[in-house]
Amino acid sequence: MARTATQASPRLVALVLPGIPGSVPVARRHVRDALGLHGLGEFAQDAAIITCEQGRGLQIVAALSAHWGWRHEDGGKAVFAVLAREV
Repeated sequence: MARTATQASPRLVALVLPGIPGSVPVARRHVRDALGLHGLGEFAQDAAIITCEQGRGLQIVAALSAHWGWRHEDGGKAVFAVLAREV
């Protein structure tokens, strides 16, 4: 049986939105809110930028993240990025 995102990890946040321009501000707001909820607000700005750059600015994603990648999805692609604190 497939696990949902919250079953896989309580810290994993997943959101599926249609590939329309109106989804961009919804995704950015969701990411900022989720990071704030988990006490990770320091990553909110970079994460919001990464969220809205799928397919248009992968160089920005690479520059802002410690690790990133992508995979084909129905009708497009899904991009993931890992942000990390500098120590």
